[in-house]
Amino acid sequence: MTGWGKSRRLVVLSSSHEIKMSLLPIIQSELGPPESNHDARPWWTCPFHTDSNPSLCILPPFGDRERWKCFGCGEWGDAIDFIRKLHPDFSYHTAREYISSLLGNENSHISRCQDDKTPCFSPPHGLAACQSPPDDAWRRQHLRMVRRCERSLWNDPDHLNYLRSRGLSNATIKAARLGLGVDPPGIFQITIPWFHHGKLRAVNCRRFDWPPKYKCERGSRKGTLYPDVSLDPARPVLLCEGEFDTLLANQEAGQLVQAVTCGSASDASLDTVAALSLCPLLIFAFDSDTAGNKATARLLSFLPHGIRLPLPTGKDLTDVHLEQCYLRRAFPKFLKRVTR
Repeated sequence: MTGWGKSRRLVVLSSSHEIKMSLLPIIQSELGPPESNHDARPWWTCPFHTDSNPSLCILPPFGDRERWKCFGCGEWGDAIDFIRKLHPDFSYHTAREYISSLLGNENSHISRCQDDKTPCFSPPHGLAACQSPPDDAWRRQHLRMVRRCERSLWNDPDHLNYLRSRGLSNATIKAARLGLGVDPPGIFQITIPWFHHGKLRAVNCRRFDWPPKYKCERGSRKGTLYPDVSLDPARPVLLCEGEFDTLLANQEAGQLVQAVTCGSASDASLDTVAALSLCPLLIFAFDSDTAGNKATARLLSFLPHGIRLPLPTGKDLTDVHLEQCYLRRAFPKFLKRVTR
């Protein structure tokens, strides 16, 4: 079993004594002594890519939790992630027992915990695993659609100005590959492509003057986080309700947080919840309305260490930012307060 000691580092509890689960001896046992101690951090040559200069280090504790990261290839994680990446044939259980033996306590058991108030993550009821990605034929067809819609948007000032009125800059619109399409009945819609590891998985459409307001292209498979990024465990995560809020938050406060969305609470998969469970500081920024409150409550049941961003009733993150320049003025103060 596991618990948190007074230092709040994860400890392995046995019937006779407890052992602090520090990353340093675990990584040293696999890679040897640190090759550098730049910035008072231990650094090693990364075993996960061709590395000529030590680029893997133990991050400074965030919320009193230890993580490692390679600044060359972007791999990161906790002790179990490190062992499983180094030994791909290890199951989670095998990696756990392997770490126990490295720490010299073969009768102990190791699990991941978030903090004092959050239980170890286990697959919750009501969530499905991420669906397999669309096939190559679907991907080729919809990549052509994405490119065609991108060109259409930049030739349509009215719909381009709609996105600008939502606070999005030209650079953000281009980077997100937003476009303008027309549904067969003649409905204009903003197309929002979802990529995962560089491959198109879904195309969500924000429709104008016709329900439903949002509709995915047939064959789309969400179940991942938007945008296509690897979460950095050393930085807070802002979980937004929709893509436009997410893009605006990254544009205006990307130096402070990583803004992502899973689309809606019903789109959340085991994979996304498991990834978010590893983030020490998780902030929910869903709309302050009945649907947003319901979605937040559902996700908090899976991710109880998350906290809600207080927004005025009936408002979404974009509304508040456009009225108060919120993401640049009040939000940094809120973030500072919750990270003390």
